[in-house]
Amino acid sequence: MLPAYLPPRSERVIARRAMLTFSARRSQSGSGSDLDHLIGRPRHVPGWADEAIRALRRAGIRFGVTGGLAANNYMPPRNTDDFDLALCLADLVAAGEAATAAGWQYLGPLALYGGLAGTAWKDAADNELDLIGVPGVLGEQAVAEAQDNLITAGLPTLTLPFLVVLKLIAARPQDTADLSRMLGRADAAVLKRTRAVVGRFLPDELPEVEQFIALGRLEYAPSDPQAPKGAPSRTNQSARGEVRCRMCGKVLKDEAARRAGIGPDCARNERLGLTRRAGRGAPRRQ
Repeated sequence: MLPAYLPPRSERVIARRAMLTFSARRSQSGSGSDLDHLIGRPRHVPGWADEAIRALRRAGIRFGVTGGLAANNYMPPRNTDDFDLALCLADLVAAGEAATAAGWQYLGPLALYGGLAGTAWKDAADNELDLIGVPGVLGEQAVAEAQDNLITAGLPTLTLPFLVVLKLIAARPQDTADLSRMLGRADAAVLKRTRAVVGRFLPDELPEVEQFIALGRLEYAPSDPQAPKGAPSRTNQSARGEVRCRMCGKVLKDEAARRAGIGPDCARNERLGLTRRAGRGAPRRQ
């Protein structure tokens, strides 16, 4: 479905930060669904896009599966009807020509943020395929890494660091849910790489990545009925023993703050119902 209206990205980012703040206040270890059960659910990959994929390959266009199908490789799978392919922005026109030659009907342009551009297509059975052009070095690196990451029914798939960047750019509510569940399962090496990639392309959003990691770990962690109310989860601790603030993701140095799991400034803002805008010093009342 093509959106009738795309709000300014700043509005979505503000909403995402408000959701993160609310979740940080409410989440407890093991507070999510039965993830051990959900993680074993089969990943369904529809076969109706096979002809379009063959057409792209015949045209020599490299791509990587993105969107919900890609995310399902890094978290308990959720239902999705999307079939999204990321490619270098310079290849978007040629990809559309290949899709047309394969019998796909052009529906229109996609409304996207961050310099991304895309086109929507459907086949004779009304199945929809989105081609998403990613600009510059971001697109080149994302697509290049996908070629060795054949985890979606053998198809090239965006690696987690680049999928995180694209979901941060999109900033939809579903992307917020996906980010915490994907990052909560990632190991230390993948998280290090993810921080580096986000730091290069979206440096102002690194604190949110830390919040997503902390929230995701809380959801996957087993619940502890003996833990005192408000106690920080052990999942907020890194392999080096660092404890990060559950609100802003910064490393806590003070022992009292480490035990509480929140920095003094964030604790004060939480009591007052305030949050900070990223990159600004003045707090904002929710």
